[in-house]
Amino acid sequence: MPDGMSITFTDREFNAAIDELAADSSRTDEQVLTGQAIQLIRLIVRGTPLARERRGKRTRFRNRGRARAGWWPSWLRLGVFGTPGGVGSKVLANAEGRFRDGRKDLSNPFVEMINEVNYIDKLDRDYNIVGEAAASRFDDMQGEIERRYRQLMRRKSG
Repeated sequence: MPDGMSITFTDREFNAAIDELAADSSRTDEQVLTGQAIQLIRLIVRGTPLARERRGKRTRFRNRGRARAGWWPSWLRLGVFGTPGGVGSKVLANAEGRFRDGRKDLSNPFVEMINEVNYIDKLDRDYNIVGEAAASRFDDMQGEIERRYRQLMRRKSG
């Protein structure tokens, strides 16, 4: 036998293993979606600046945390514990945001987290808030899938 190693891998085997992992999980689609949305909203809130810069100076204190508070309705409806850091109760009471809950939709479950602060788009362009949070969650999810796949393969071989 020649030296070296040969590995054959098809997506059919991988997809079957993912299906087996999903079947092995005791979590419902709604629980998985909620867990992922909670992680995402935490990252988005953490990435949203407390105050935007204007000509090198921060905005007036009364607006501090307004953009971050725009995520508050989603934060509450997802059941995240605590409050977004650095945001006062008066700002939270006037939070400009909405949450659409489609977790019970059997054909296409979803959640929509809406921040209606009038300058959130500019902040997102300047700081890439949502893009950074989504990329981080994608990397975490990919690592989790790979870890669980390795565990499944070890169980099968052992």
